[in-house]
Amino acid sequence: MNEGQKNVWRAILLAVAIGGIGGVYFYTTSPVDVGPPIPIVDPSPVDPPEPTPITPTGVAILILTDSINFDDVNRGQVEAIYAKACRDWADAHCDRDAMTGQPEFRVLDRQSGFHEKDVKWKSVVTEYPPKRYPWMYLSNGVNGTQGDVRNSVSEQISLYKKWGGE
Repeated sequence: MNEGQKNVWRAILLAVAIGGIGGVYFYTTSPVDVGPPIPIVDPSPVDPPEPTPITPTGVAILILTDSINFDDVNRGQVEAIYAKACRDWADAHCDRDAMTGQPEFRVLDRQSGFHEKDVKWKSVVTEYPPKRYPWMYLSNGVNGTQGDVRNSVSEQISLYKKWGGE
C-alpha cells in the first residue's frame, strides 16, 4: 500500500473516530495496514449482447465513472472519456435532448446518483448493471452495446462509429 492510500485510510479512521459507528467510537494514531492493494485489471474490449435501445430515433451514449476509484482508471480510458475528438463525434452524431437541445451524451459519476430527469439513464443502469468502471452504454435507436470504456481515443471513436455511423 502506498503512502497516499494509507493517508486515505487514516482520514477515514479519523472520521470514524470523530463520528463513531453506531455509538461505538474508535481512535488510532497509528497507520493501519488494510492489506495489499487490489491489482488494476486492464479491461479487454468485449461486445456483450446488444441492449435494448433507449431512444427510438438516434444515437445516445452514457459513460458512468466511479469517482472513488477514478485513480485506478488507466490513462487511455480517461482520455477516451474526456477527449475533444470524442465530444465532437458525440456532438455531431448523438440525438438531441428535446428540452435542452444538448447531445444525448452523458458522463455521470455513479457516486452522485441520477437527477430526476435522468430516468432513461437510470433505467439503462438498472437493466444493464455495470460490472466495473468506467462503463459505457451506446444505443443507435435500433441496437447497441455496453461494457468497458476503451483504452484509447481512437478505439473509443471506432466503437462509436461502429454503432453510430461515420
